Amino acid sequence: RVQKHMVHDARTSVTTMMTPTTTSDSSTERLQRASGITNADDLVAFIVNDVLERPTVMHFAEILALDNVQALKGTPHGGAVYDALEIFAFGTFQDYQSRGSTVPPLTTKQENKLKQLTVCSACGDTRTSLSYDKLSNELGISSIRELEDFLIDQCLFTGTVRGKLDPKNKCFHVHGAADRDVPLSQLDDIIASVSRWHGISEAMLENLTAKINWGAEEKAKAVERDGQIKLGVEELRKLVENNTEAGSRQELDDMDEDGKSVGAKRRR
Repeated sequence: RVQKHMVHDARTSVTTMMTPTTTSDSSTERLQRASGITNADDLVAFIVNDVLERPTVMHFAEILALDNVQALKGTPHGGAVYDALEIFAFGTFQDYQSRGSTVPPLTTKQENKLKQLTVCSACGDTRTSLSYDKLSNELGISSIRELEDFLIDQCLFTGTVRGKLDPKNKCFHVHGAADRDVPLSQLDDIIASVSRWHGISEAMLENLTAKINWGAEEKAKAVERDGQIKLGVEELRKLVENNTEAGSRQELDDMDEDGKSVGAKRRR
């Protein structure tokens, strides 16, 4: 009775991951095979293994956290599948290879997906470019042609990463990549990094604000000086005009006086 309850619980909590939006023969076959499994661990392992092939599923932390999936850890029925799922969630293709026979063999779809996730991690570790040599080592692809085909077909075309191939310099220029799950053990480091970034941003903001305020004050002083200069120029202009008018009137007066003097002499 307990075993039946566990199987039912496994079906109801995880089987939705196998249900496609449109029914296909392969999906129907998988569901039929799953319905014939009576052991709870075997059923969950079967479903998890199926999810690893899904091209649209790129995050696995939530699946890994399910109670039924956690129950696989260390079990003879599903322990290896759990380890593989953990690698898909947080690891790379090299991590999988290093485990050897302790993890189940990958299908072609699973291998391509894990390599896609590996490229995402590699892109996340750099802000510039990745050499073909590094990618070849990470992905286990020795041929440059095969490497470029994989990057184009499995990464760029699918939108997993954004960038540009540079065959001349044998590197891949990184423009962006899809995010990956983060293990709980790294959260403290991430929080610390974000906190440092926040502190630096706050300091930069304060510095910029101080410079903006200083600029505003200097502008106000400059406007005030400009007003004073214009006022001084206007006063000087009026003074010059007044002096010019006074000088002109004096010259006219002098001319009148001279004219009168000349007339008087002539009458004499």
